[in-house]
Amino acid sequence: MSEGDDAARLKRLKTLFAGAVAVSEQERARYLDEACGDDPSLRAELESLLAHESGANEVIDEVVADAAATLAAETISGRRLGPYRVLRELGHGGMGTVWLAVRADGQYEKQVAIKLVRALPGRQVLERFEAERRILATLDHPNIARLLDAGTTEDGTPYVVMEYVEGLPVDRYCRERDLDRRAILTLFLQICSAVEHAHRNLIVHRDIKPGNILVDDDNSPKLLDFGIAKLLEPSPATGPAVETVSAMRLLTPEYASPEQVRGEPITTASDVYSLGVLLYQLLTQRSPYEGVSDRPQDLERAICFDEPARMEDTVEQDLENVVRMALRKEPDRRYASVAHLSSDVQRYLEGRAVSAQPATLTYRARKFVSRNRLAIAMAGAVVLAIGATVATYTYRLAEQRDIAARERDIAQREREAAEEVTAFLVDAFELADPDNTRGRTITAEEVLHAGAERIRQDLTDRPALRARLLYTIGGVYEGMGLYEEAGALVSESVALSRDRLGGDHVDLTDRLNLLAKLYFRTGDYAQAREIMLRLVSIQEQAQGPRHRRVAQLLNNLAILDKSLGDFEGARDRYLRAYDILEDTVPPDDPSLGKLLGNLAVVYKRLGDDDAALALYERSVAAKELALGPDHPVLITTLNNFGSFLGDVDQYDRAQEVLGRALQLARSALGEDHPETGFITHNVGILYCQMEDLEGCEAMFARSLEIMEASHGPASHLVAGVLHDYGELRRAQGRLEESEAFYVRALTLRVSALGAEHPDTRLVRDSYVDLLRFMGRHREADALEQSAVSLRSGS
Repeated sequence: MSEGDDAARLKRLKTLFAGAVAVSEQERARYLDEACGDDPSLRAELESLLAHESGANEVIDEVVADAAATLAAETISGRRLGPYRVLRELGHGGMGTVWLAVRADGQYEKQVAIKLVRALPGRQVLERFEAERRILATLDHPNIARLLDAGTTEDGTPYVVMEYVEGLPVDRYCRERDLDRRAILTLFLQICSAVEHAHRNLIVHRDIKPGNILVDDDNSPKLLDFGIAKLLEPSPATGPAVETVSAMRLLTPEYASPEQVRGEPITTASDVYSLGVLLYQLLTQRSPYEGVSDRPQDLERAICFDEPARMEDTVEQDLENVVRMALRKEPDRRYASVAHLSSDVQRYLEGRAVSAQPATLTYRARKFVSRNRLAIAMAGAVVLAIGATVATYTYRLAEQRDIAARERDIAQREREAAEEVTAFLVDAFELADPDNTRGRTITAEEVLHAGAERIRQDLTDRPALRARLLYTIGGVYEGMGLYEEAGALVSESVALSRDRLGGDHVDLTDRLNLLAKLYFRTGDYAQAREIMLRLVSIQEQAQGPRHRRVAQLLNNLAILDKSLGDFEGARDRYLRAYDILEDTVPPDDPSLGKLLGNLAVVYKRLGDDDAALALYERSVAAKELALGPDHPVLITTLNNFGSFLGDVDQYDRAQEVLGRALQLARSALGEDHPETGFITHNVGILYCQMEDLEGCEAMFARSLEIMEASHGPASHLVAGVLHDYGELRRAQGRLEESEAFYVRALTLRVSALGAEHPDTRLVRDSYVDLLRFMGRHREADALEQSAVSLRSGS
């Protein structure tokens, strides 16, 4: 058979295969009868390919793909693909072949790399290829190979045109250039920057390895091949996430994370692990699993369970700790982000202490009780929260070891207090012990509730310690989003402390501040504002009107002013607070960035978008300067900034900023935290602004689920989602459902904020407009008239 006949047969196979995939299983036999006629070999080939399409014959697929690649190499070289002329093959893999090409229309002579999907692609291959094309279109970074163009061949085969990188794989480059450790780490930081950019765009690479990182003569690495990358969250720009059915066959096992090997959900932590493998290899020129047999099951076992081999003695302990932290088996024990890994590498280069530390006795103990992971983890949160209390008592004991006899009774009381703290911790852990639970799962709330009850019962004669511990546990509850439970404990702590210290004692500041925050969280803005006004007065009398603490309280008071609709008052308090802080804190203090972000919100509400945009930019820059790009403190500012960008029609940037906020919230606070729900709601609003109603509905549904689970369906905090859900339903033409959402939202807003709060008026105006649209003018007039009556006081 001639080369032309081979090409024709291959094209016919592709056409028939596409037709067979499109019909149902029941109709497929008849289709093959008609399509193949009396050509049994053609039918056999098609049936083999169809078996692979359902995942039953991977070996045949690889043989067909290799044969197709060989044939393609003979038939495509010298051909034109759109305006490009193919020169030669650069390489091929499971999904496609990469060719060197030049522009053939004379516009420019620069060489490019064209990735062409392999011949006879299945549906899953085409979906992955299309996903890669969408992903590359969203990325713009100097260390990521750029997407230049895309198209399809005459027979409908898709291809992408990328920047051609003439360089060596990063491991060969380091070895052949004999780079020293500093040069290797500097190169590695550029690679991390590229991966971090992908993560900010909600993309996990999933196949970071030396062959996918080429380094050119200018010492500039380029990250390639996003063929099996995963979208963390679908978006209008990137389309739905595409899951690979045979991911383990596509990725490179030596660089895969334990969760990839086990087939578990993939997050950015998987790329952190692969970067750890890469750094280990670049520093030692060997694999962390060297010596493991070539059998796949042995390598998978080593990745999941074996600690990597020790690095050479020439690698300092700090640097080895960095690598080992990136290579930890549990995703939540690795670096929280690529930015944190980069930060530690940079600290090492600068001769500063790194954050990575070897595994501790505490960690080994936690592994021992891993059957009750949730309860122990949350009890551990209590340990961290009251660790300061224990440390304070221990410090005081040491400090007072040689005090005079008249102060020995104070030391004795502090010693007893430390013992009470220890006893509380022991009881908390014993509750979650398997011997006591008898197989029943113990929740974090149960651990904390049991601890609070023990404090109330056993510390009746120790009001100071009782108040301290109740306040501490209340803070843990607040961090978990359990605001009502937190409020009860903190209120009790404040009452005990007032009895002992007096109503306006400065030592009550932290507890009253948390209590005001909890009133705010549960919708009692007036009570929260009353407490904050008292707190500002107490602090000014105790430490003067220009103290940093006064500025912090003014910021909190301004938040309450804003929530009550007094935007001018909020602006003035924010400006006063910022003026104080500029004189009392260094330029990289994170509180400056926080205030700038809050000011931006107010200026937006006052209609000054230019001022708001400038303030948001300064806020993010200030927080990143102070804390790094992935600190949880950035979550609120990024959320507000992203929403603002959507409001002023900067949709691409809004997607990037809100996506970053959502990723930070999920990793730092959890999938079901109220703040995560709030950001999810704002992502939904952005989708609506971009006219992606399906994406909008998915986000609203998830946000409402989180908010109702966190606060209860009767909380005013869900009213914002309900109102916007009503707007969505109206846009979809589902008017009765829209009305139901408006009614629920309006009821909650009136109850919590009053009839004339701006947020309440927003819902009422939407409802009135809907009633008029539906022709129910009498009801609309009545609702509008009731609002007028309230405003006039009649």
